[in-house]
Amino acid sequence: MLPNVSDPQTDYGLPKANRDTLGPVDPSKECDFAEWERLAVDMAAACHVLPRAIVYVTNAGAPAVADYDSVWGDAVGVTPTVTDNGVGDTTLTWTAGGYADLNPTPARRVTRAPAFRFAHATSASATGRIGSVVWTANTVRVYTTTHAGAADDCDFCVFVY
Repeated sequence: MLPNVSDPQTDYGLPKANRDTLGPVDPSKECDFAEWERLAVDMAAACHVLPRAIVYVTNAGAPAVADYDSVWGDAVGVTPTVTDNGVGDTTLTWTAGGYADLNPTPARRVTRAPAFRFAHATSASATGRIGSVVWTANTVRVYTTTHAGAADDCDFCVFVY
């Protein structure tokens, strides 16, 4: 289940079958289990490669999150903190303890910690570029430079997986 990498068998209990041989009792409100199973398998497969979060950072000497969305939502409480480590050096940090998933039923919400496997960034500036990106389970550090290679603050977008 997002934000973790899902497995159809362990996370969704597949394979399963309809509770009776008739299939859905009301086809306008229920789906056949074979149909549901395909949906669950596709979701599990997609979660292997979809970003867990996308962050747009503006950086003119004081980096700030300008736009954010994630598998935990887009509220202020799930937005990473931004640390300016110096010119061209910015760190984004998500809470190591994790965030509640988006289940609309509060009693069923599960809190999961970030466990980033990959991260990349793209420059959102005509004059700057990404020097390198270093990540841990809950942080991403982005180094930005001028096209000539000198450290420089520029806007960028981060994708974490």
